[in-house]
Amino acid sequence: MIQIDAFGYFDSRSQRPFEQFTPEYVTGIAAARRWISRQTFVRTPYCRRSANSYKLKHVMERDCGVYVPNGVFILAMVEEGFRAKRLPDSKNAAFNIEITWEYYRASHLSRAPQISSLTYLKGELH
Repeated sequence: MIQIDAFGYFDSRSQRPFEQFTPEYVTGIAAARRWISRQTFVRTPYCRRSANSYKLKHVMERDCGVYVPNGVFILAMVEEGFRAKRLPDSKNAAFNIEITWEYYRASHLSRAPQISSLTYLKGELH
């Protein structure tokens, strides 16, 4: 049986304990959903490896200064209406959106804001 915990996909082969969603993670889901809703993602009929949860969550963190674990980001994308497919032998997901390397590159060129636990707990976006 495959499940999603706070840090991503989880199954009987996972080498880590299952991490429950805590109230702080629920706040992170709300922050991630606000960020996702402001993006202009182009939906595709199938999930693309280039649009993976781990890379996208880091783009969001740099844009907003808000830390969210991988599983929290996956859940937020699904709640925003995107499809997620587990990447083979990974805790990460691929989504049904078109993402180019230029998108990732542009997000890396800007200086990353400091991620503060206070910002995370409040779930605010900058």
